[in-house]
Amino acid sequence: MQNLVFARVNPDRGSRSIVVLDPESCDNPAHSSPSKEAHMVPSPSPFLLTAEVAARLRCSVRTVHELTRLERIPHRRLPGSRRCLFRTDELEAWEDGATLQTIVPDGGGKVVQPK
Repeated sequence: MQNLVFARVNPDRGSRSIVVLDPESCDNPAHSSPSKEAHMVPSPSPFLLTAEVAARLRCSVRTVHELTRLERIPHRRLPGSRRCLFRTDELEAWEDGATLQTIVPDGGGKVVQPK
């Protein structure tokens, strides 16, 4: 029996998740929703969204927003957008104690990255 894959995307909230459900672990996989039988599969993108960073750091989304506002976490703010993207490799360097530098490109946006 094959695993069922659910992709949940909420563009209004800027979140996405991919959930794999093992049909062997539930009675009727066609009528069950992903719950404790499901496990998260990493996204193929090198970027994480705010909710994914909050889960990784085990803190609230609000705390991640505050860290980005204070430029205390590596992130990229796209020009003309309020969305922040986080690179996994930069987060790992930051978690290992790297200092941060802020770059403001001519076209707008902001990049806070490890030195």
